[in-house]
Amino acid sequence: MKNKETKLSNGSNKLFEGSRFIMPQHREAAVIAAREELRQSRPLFDEQRIQDLSYAINEAINERSQVNISIFGEFGNTEEQGWISRIDQLKHQIRLETGDRDFEWIKLEDIVDIQVR
Repeated sequence: MKNKETKLSNGSNKLFEGSRFIMPQHREAAVIAAREELRQSRPLFDEQRIQDLSYAINEAINERSQVNISIFGEFGNTEEQGWISRIDQLKHQIRLETGDRDFEWIKLEDIVDIQVR
């Protein structure tokens, strides 16, 4: 007669067999925690950097030059291309024309970098 394996038998892993399962709530909490580790904070610019960005915006508007704008995002910056057509000083945002009739309003505080082409 063969020896019957039990959860407590030597060499058996059946005692912890149930620990391989992850409850949906625990998995969701782990995913949220991993995502929060990737979150980045908004960069703080000194006065010189702010003046450089302002100069680039004014140059782009006056010369109607195309620009590449890096926009802050909590989980990664995005890049947009187009022409700056307006500055809304009341709302602190610029209007970026991206196509024939397409445009996007971008808050000045979200601009990380501007490259005039």
